[in-house]
Amino acid sequence: MRGSDFLLFAIFMTIILVAPALLLRYRQEMNRHKERITAMEKGVPVPLVAESRPWSSRTYLLRGLLWTFGGVGLATFLVALVLTIHNRPPSLEERLSTANRLRNMGTRDEEIQQYLKAPPEESKQVPSGIAAVGFIPFGIGIAYLIFYAGERKQVAEIGTARFPSDDRITS
Repeated sequence: MRGSDFLLFAIFMTIILVAPALLLRYRQEMNRHKERITAMEKGVPVPLVAESRPWSSRTYLLRGLLWTFGGVGLATFLVALVLTIHNRPPSLEERLSTANRLRNMGTRDEEIQQYLKAPPEESKQVPSGIAAVGFIPFGIGIAYLIFYAGERKQVAEIGTARFPSDDRITS
């Protein structure tokens, strides 16, 4: 699969996976909005929206771990991909087939001999530096983990009187 084919495939799959989630979220918000408008028109008190509790430091820990291990996994996958694709020179059969095709196209015999005597070039299918892409989510994960550590330190310094415990589950 060439690079441009892979890029188009990745974009297509992203659209297929993300678009339904965005559409469902949009419809949910529109239904909530219609419910509020209808309640206001009828003079009924507007239903309270269940306020989501502010993110706890555990949320940042979870995100940090997800991004970090996702980045490590992506980098590992890309390294394995680069190592398993065989960057081999064309075989003698492939070179003779190319020479025959050149002869049929009207190429001179001297040029065909020059092509056959030249050392075969390796065909690079995937650049080896592509594995560095895995460092992007890895870096984001490390940033979340650093933020988590700082957040926990700040909560410990201020005390738990102002902040609810992260271990307590509230609905």
